[in-house]
Amino acid sequence: MIKFVQFIFGKPCKKGNTFQTKFSRFVYWNAIVLYFFAVIFFGVCSLFNTVFLPSLIGSLFFPLIFRLVYYMNLKMNGLEKED
Repeated sequence: MIKFVQFIFGKPCKKGNTFQTKFSRFVYWNAIVLYFFAVIFFGVCSLFNTVFLPSLIGSLFFPLIFRLVYYMNLKMNGLEKED
């Protein structure tokens, strides 16, 4: 499951004892949990309504946008991704 998540969202920053690394890892895992919750929630809602296409587009583009923003934040803070 972790390999699948890392394939979709990229790898988190390296572990460390600083606030920046802990906060970056928290944001990474929090975004993943909320993403899967939203995909399940909107998937169920699309069975009863016509929100299938917008939720499908959002579920495809969110990981791409998240990778870009997360990578830019890591670079601005001087952090590196896990190997």
